[in-house]
Amino acid sequence: MIQWIIFPKNESGVPVADLCREHGISYATYYNWRSKYGGMDASLMSEMKAMAEENRHLKKMYAEMAMQNELLKDVLGKMYGPPRYCKVLVDDASACVNVSGL
Repeated sequence: MIQWIIFPKNESGVPVADLCREHGISYATYYNWRSKYGGMDASLMSEMKAMAEENRHLKKMYAEMAMQNELLKDVLGKMYGPPRYCKVLVDDASACVNVSGL
């Protein structure tokens, strides 16, 4: 990450304008990075990056499961009709379980 290069140079006395010109970034980008990553060492930055990656993965999993849930609700709604019929089917299924002794 470019932040690992820029912040130590700035702390050693290199002007911000020279750093921005050298790396092709704007002042706004530099100050946004400094507010986000200032004071962190390389291990904290990599840990933060790993947590962001895990968060992205979990959000993707949730989105996929929510989509599957909606699809199943849609299919079951078409198969069995309105919810009042589903209650009858569930009641019949529970009666069968009780009869079998399970």
